[in-house]
Amino acid sequence: MNFGLKVGITPNEIIEIATHCIPFCGFPRALNAVQVAKQLFAEQNIEVNIEDELLNHIDERRERGLAKLQEIDGAHGEAVADSLADIAPLLAEQIIEFAFGEIYSRSALSSKQRQLVTLGALTAQGGCEPQLHVHLNAAIRVGLTKQEVIEALLQCSPYTGFPKVLNAITVAKKIFISE
Repeated sequence: MNFGLKVGITPNEIIEIATHCIPFCGFPRALNAVQVAKQLFAEQNIEVNIEDELLNHIDERRERGLAKLQEIDGAHGEAVADSLADIAPLLAEQIIEFAFGEIYSRSALSSKQRQLVTLGALTAQGGCEPQLHVHLNAAIRVGLTKQEVIEALLQCSPYTGFPKVLNAITVAKKIFISE
């Protein structure tokens, strides 16, 4: 986080990155990241003033989520939600309403930035190859180049190790060859 601040990432963007990771890494990891950020900001006397622009629009989550899901993932996102309809419809609704209606719809990060964060989070966890497939397609859909995607995955190597990055690159290779 300190390096991020040094290269121009704002405190609000750091908090937004941690928030964006909730659907991919879970609340405990995101909460831990926010606590580290709070400590860093306190040590450096950095004031953070975050307004949640969606807090007063909770009733619009589903519609906003469906629109954002279509924008980001297109048919891949719809397929994920549809695949859950007969076994875990509540999970499908949580993906639509929370992940896309609340998290992805926030304005603090661009769609490209969000996909870079998502690729890093999924690669770091490992074992998320089906989700990486969806989000690698989304990365291209929102305008990231193949080279930017590969660079983002390579950036994970020192933090996650080569096996997880190799798995992510294998998924990317399948997607890029099929285009």
